[in-house]
Amino acid sequence: MADKFFIAYCTSGLGNRLRPLAAAIAYCRLTGRKLRVYWDSITPNGCLTPLERLYQNQFDPISLAEIEALAGRSVALFTEKGPGHGVTREAERFGRDQLLKVSQFSTPQHAQALKLDDPHETVIVYDNDYLDCVPRELSIAALRSLVPAEDIRDQVLAQAAEHGLTLQTKGVHARGTDFGLKDALDLYSGLIRDRIGVDRGEKFFLSTEDAQLEQGLRELFPSQLMSRHDRLHLQLNEGKAVWGDPDSYTVSADHGVDALKDIYLLSCVNLVVFHPGSTFAEISRHLHGVLQEAAAPVAATVAAPAAAPLSALEQVNSLFVQRCTQMLPRGGAKFPLSAVQGEPGPAPLETVPPEFIYWETLGYKTPILERMIMVSSSTPVLHWDAERFNQWVEAGLSRFTEADFRTLCPYPEALSQIAKLQSHIRGSKILVIGSETYWLELLCCLFGAAEVTTVEYREIHWDGELRSPTPVRTITWDQYLQELDRHEQAYDMVLSYSSIEHSGLGRYGDRFMPLGDLYTFLLMSRCIAPHGMCAVAVPVGQDLTHFNAHRIYGVTRMRALEQVGEMKLIGMATPDEAYLASHETEAGLRAGWSIASLATLPLGKLRQPVLCFGQSSFSNENFAAHRMGRVPAGFGAAHATAAAAEAPQPASTAVAGRPADPHQIALQASAQAIGGACFVEVTHVRPFGFSELEVQRVNVSVDEALAADPAQFAGIQHCFLHVLLGCGVPQARFIQTLRWALQHFEQVHILEHNAASSDWEISEAVRIDHCIANCLNSEQLYSMARLLSLQVSPLQRLPGWQSPERNVLFTLAGKSQALRWDDVAGFYGQVGLTAQMGGKHSFQSWNDVYLGTAEAVSLVQRHIQQLHAARGRYVGKSLFASCGGFFSLDQMQACSGQGLAELVLFDVNPFTVSFAQTVHRLIKGAPSRRDFLQAYLLAKVEALPGDRFQIDARTPFEARLRQAAEVGALYGEDIFNILRSLLFARLQSSGLQVWGMRNVGDNRIDVAARLDLHANQERFIDSNCLINGEGSWLSSEGAYLQVRNLLLNTPTRYVVASIEALDSKPGDLMLASNIFDFVPPAVRQKIAADVL
Repeated sequence: MADKFFIAYCTSGLGNRLRPLAAAIAYCRLTGRKLRVYWDSITPNGCLTPLERLYQNQFDPISLAEIEALAGRSVALFTEKGPGHGVTREAERFGRDQLLKVSQFSTPQHAQALKLDDPHETVIVYDNDYLDCVPRELSIAALRSLVPAEDIRDQVLAQAAEHGLTLQTKGVHARGTDFGLKDALDLYSGLIRDRIGVDRGEKFFLSTEDAQLEQGLRELFPSQLMSRHDRLHLQLNEGKAVWGDPDSYTVSADHGVDALKDIYLLSCVNLVVFHPGSTFAEISRHLHGVLQEAAAPVAATVAAPAAAPLSALEQVNSLFVQRCTQMLPRGGAKFPLSAVQGEPGPAPLETVPPEFIYWETLGYKTPILERMIMVSSSTPVLHWDAERFNQWVEAGLSRFTEADFRTLCPYPEALSQIAKLQSHIRGSKILVIGSETYWLELLCCLFGAAEVTTVEYREIHWDGELRSPTPVRTITWDQYLQELDRHEQAYDMVLSYSSIEHSGLGRYGDRFMPLGDLYTFLLMSRCIAPHGMCAVAVPVGQDLTHFNAHRIYGVTRMRALEQVGEMKLIGMATPDEAYLASHETEAGLRAGWSIASLATLPLGKLRQPVLCFGQSSFSNENFAAHRMGRVPAGFGAAHATAAAAEAPQPASTAVAGRPADPHQIALQASAQAIGGACFVEVTHVRPFGFSELEVQRVNVSVDEALAADPAQFAGIQHCFLHVLLGCGVPQARFIQTLRWALQHFEQVHILEHNAASSDWEISEAVRIDHCIANCLNSEQLYSMARLLSLQVSPLQRLPGWQSPERNVLFTLAGKSQALRWDDVAGFYGQVGLTAQMGGKHSFQSWNDVYLGTAEAVSLVQRHIQQLHAARGRYVGKSLFASCGGFFSLDQMQACSGQGLAELVLFDVNPFTVSFAQTVHRLIKGAPSRRDFLQAYLLAKVEALPGDRFQIDARTPFEARLRQAAEVGALYGEDIFNILRSLLFARLQSSGLQVWGMRNVGDNRIDVAARLDLHANQERFIDSNCLINGEGSWLSSEGAYLQVRNLLLNTPTRYVVASIEALDSKPGDLMLASNIFDFVPPAVRQKIAADVL
């Protein structure tokens, strides 16, 4: 496997460098990445001391040129923290544009967005703080592992001895430069009197870089103040009056050494007075006592970055502490959390320490009550009957009765619950956590699992020889932890039934551990493959720790499971209706099997569903695709019949001339739209719809939905309307259902029949009557979306047996909090754009109007790479750029900063040249990319009065803005498509793509010139457009600013002329498309050799 790298980009002052350096060391220890360090030696007021002068540790340096060479590689940039921190500021304020160049290929992210499992080959972090993804104690440990240069260490210890400094001596760090403290002397002297007994003669040690402040404090505390006599104080450079400019003062190589001495001297005392915003003081406090702990010099060969990576278990323990403290940040200071377990139980509640109560109640958010079970019936070894197990497996699922099941399992409803998961179990590698008897393993074998591994606290002995088509392996908990790395991402499914709710409570003799269930769940989540599922049956009701019996899981603790495991709840397996209806003892369980309903149970009451978790990208199709073909060889027809009935099948393809199954195609598209989340599926009757997604869905009929209490669906964001009109639901009833869905769910997915399909064996009149286009045509749909501030996905047309468009699927997103249904007028009638926009052209409500991602033309990318490679060849030359291809701005971006003498924009079309001039004027006047987009679109909108526009539905499910009257001058049909882009700007989750800027002049309406909206998956094929693709001039703020700087700083001419008439000279740069197809051979010789 190729090495992965972490580049620590260290700049600014010494304290602001040491924090990110320490975090980088800790990150590399956790992940095994190799550390490379850029140590800024350019910024005068930073630190000009080489890193190797400060520390004995060996680091692998990286230069700015090497960073720039990473552009276009697998790199993730974590650099942005607002206007005062980022790649643009590095380039503009300090002249280091290497990160900006890398950002043309890798979009910069927030400096603290990095995670431990980042997939990129190289991560670059430019920050002045520790990393959120690394536990703070590990970063501090890495900081303390740094070994100062031997002469620095010796001088610090000598001066500490000279002044008699101990770890109890009071220390003061007074800064007179960093924070603009006009009354610094009054401030620090007051703090010294408050926190140090100077009136009683108590001495203190002072560190300050300000000579005047030190002298003032010496005069106030002549006998109490101790300080160095050889300190190098900072001085303003000649001609400077303030400290805030990069060249106001210089931190020389000697000053950097001096500063590190002060840091370690302050670590030798008890620092009690300091500015809370000083990283210098923070570093000193984190190093407190480090030299006293290691009085002997440490060999320089013990390099901190080269430390061995943590084991898999150590990584889990670190992640557990990190994620829990992120979830409950206030607890870390008063009640430090550890993955180390306490004494074995059971023991009364009053014996557990306060920190156990804090963490176990999730920061006092959930109640804890005592329900002591002091005697455990546990035996040291479990004996399982192999022969009886073999008999049941050989008999098969069809002969395994409920009565048989009850002899094995104390939870009679579990058979019905696990049966709902059999389509996921079949062919899967299963890990079972916690198992007193083998009922769960037996069901996995009967349902056709590929293999089963059981982890149990106690040792399991099979009495007899086990014979099963499905291999079954058992290991102890200790064995599992010791070989954890072998289990990571090794299973399709992890199952646990009534187990984790006991973890860490001591009931079964286990050791006390607050949040032991979350720790176990984190371990389980690490074992699941990216496509996999974790299914845990736990008590559900109101949140409660019933010490020491069990925990009951409400919404709060379920969210804690999601956060610590970094998974999402994708569904819930409950007893099926047939089971509940056939058992009188279960009469109380026949209703209310939803999280919202269970949360209303009296405190302490519970039911036990199977909660199913997966990663954010989970889908049943992906799950099925990864474990297909792994059904054990001995799994015969007797086993397969029942399992196949519920197995989720991937979308079928045409086989032997038979068309694809439209149900499977609709299932696949619908599952992708929902993305593995829980959803409510509304159908004309119940049961109906996608039973393959049983784990995720709650199926209700139209009548049940409209009569339901909305609280029943609390926490569910998706609603699916499954072919309501096509199955005969009246139009008015459909509109009522749609309105209900939009009021209660974040996303409403609509699947309906296409009236034009030839699949339907009914008359055309009936098809049209049951078609969504007849009930809600495209004009009304998009008008409704605009007025209700909803987003509309691109329409998907799904093929059938014969027709390529049997069904249609689209999504309405953005739950409407204030529905204005009267404005929509039942979705009917023309809606003028002037009325929609309130007669005003304002961007206050268009905060998310932006250009989205598109795949740039490979030809353009090659040109840009050629221009970068030829950097320096065009100094003093002229650049001739055709106004086609949106004025060649992508290539012009690559020419920024090359010292061009002149920029000439040319075209034979005067309107195109004029349009280029207009856009350039807007770019020059817009200091940011957002400002340009607003100015550009507003200019287009304001070119014609709003009453000249109307909506006209041309074809079903497509809306198009048309011109109501002829227009002239500069703008053609593109104006209407820009308005369309405005109208739909919030309708594309992947972002807005604005296409087609070709020849927008004169009176013609050029259909090819329209600006349009396309799905992100569609390949971009036309270079004449305004795009925000990777590498384009609008792909980032930095790229836009390069184009703007070129236009601002380069003399520019606009010429209406053909390429032959240009006054180009040898060596000039010509940017034009297809010129060799049109230019005579004689003219080609006149054009410079560098022709793109």
